[in-house]
Amino acid sequence: MTVFQIRLEQALQESGLTPADLSRRSGVAESTISSYRSGAYEPRNKKLYAIATALNVSPSWLMGYDLESNEEALDLALQSVWSEMSDEQKRQALDYMRFLTSDRKVST
Repeated sequence: MTVFQIRLEQALQESGLTPADLSRRSGVAESTISSYRSGAYEPRNKKLYAIATALNVSPSWLMGYDLESNEEALDLALQSVWSEMSDEQKRQALDYMRFLTSDRKVST
């Protein structure tokens, strides 16, 4: 997921708006918003401004320009994915990360 996708979802949740509500408030077609949410496209300036205004957030925040590095963007993406995982998926992910950082080698 891109920072924009994560922040768009976060702003939608916090605002309590549905994509249809956002479409009506911003004047951006609901299908276009769906394309943004899926990551197929990112908005150009005019639509970005309309969406940000409708969600009561800044366009620069929505695009992730407040992040200082790619590492912060990766952290944000990981937090988003982690929050959607079940406890079992989290356990498996941690086990796999421990394996990746260990000295164990897999024979091929």
